[in-house]
Amino acid sequence: MIQDLLNKFTKTKTSKFINEELVYKFYEQVSKDIQSGIKEEGVWAKAFTFAEGDEQKTKAKYIEFMVERLMLAHEAENELLEKNAKESYEKQKKVQKLEEKIKFEEENKEWEEFTGSFVGQFFLYLSVV
Repeated sequence: MIQDLLNKFTKTKTSKFINEELVYKFYEQVSKDIQSGIKEEGVWAKAFTFAEGDEQKTKAKYIEFMVERLMLAHEAENELLEKNAKESYEKQKKVQKLEEKIKFEEENKEWEEFTGSFVGQFFLYLSVV
């Protein structure tokens, strides 16, 4: 199951290596939590039912479930970061377009004011003649 998740998110050898290392870190984290007496009761209960009450199998299933959970949480965090970065980029682009529009309208307004003035009319007349 964990390998299926890993394969889903790896495209290159580099990303596969990085993901494998991340998975090892997750196993290490879960192992240290177990040694410290820290466990997620809901996940432990699920592992217990899968292991049909066998403590060693429960521990193995618990580790598998927790690593899977950590991987999914990591991927969800990455998705949110990517989404936020994309939204930020799109907002920045909209602001830039709006600023360009405002600048264009200001320049156009200045031109219209100039051409509407006596001096502007005079220059326009000279350019036509």
